[in-house]
Amino acid sequence: MESEQPRIQHAQTLVEMNHCVGTARRDAAFSCMEDFANSGLDLTNVDERIKQYCMCVHLINEAMEATKRSSLVNDRQWIWDRPAMHFLTLLSELIHTTLSLARHVYMVDQEAEVLSEPLGDATHELLVTTCRQFITTERAAYRSFMRMLTVGRALLESSTAKHSEHFTADQKRRYDIAYGEFKRHYESEIERGVDLQSELPGLRGSVSFGRYISGLSDEDDSKTDFP
Repeated sequence: MESEQPRIQHAQTLVEMNHCVGTARRDAAFSCMEDFANSGLDLTNVDERIKQYCMCVHLINEAMEATKRSSLVNDRQWIWDRPAMHFLTLLSELIHTTLSLARHVYMVDQEAEVLSEPLGDATHELLVTTCRQFITTERAAYRSFMRMLTVGRALLESSTAKHSEHFTADQKRRYDIAYGEFKRHYESEIERGVDLQSELPGLRGSVSFGRYISGLSDEDDSKTDFP
């Protein structure tokens, strides 16, 4: 047992040494995700939405992982990260919900006609009809996600400001360097359109809503263009 104590202290020392870098990575990932989400995503095509939601999931995961790895778990400063981590988790759950709804829409578009015979006419019609409700729910979840980004930004800025009060001059320098490097890295991923769907098999090809909801009017609450 005695040999474990130095190992724990050493690990904690490494966390403390790299806390400024982890904070920079978290802030860069969130900033890029926020810029990406606010850049005017193509929300008229379910396949494009899935790709874009996947990018948001990826960047939030990066921010959460950086927060976990750099958290000062044995220090009172962790209290400054807890609200930010809570909100990152909430944003992650929201965008995952939005992604799941979009995947269902994709599945219906791809599989509904194939499944019409084994499902039977009534069940098939129910599947297609209720998909309109999923589109409306997806839109509501996405809007909630976008509204909460502002709160998330405020919480992260507060957390970073509190930590930076305790940064040494060298730690502030390392934060600035790391933030710039991570920001360029994530911006490069966005610009290249990195394929993040490898963990979500079967999501390929360009799919439009039009095939099975073409009868909807522009005034219908289930219209597919997200304002």
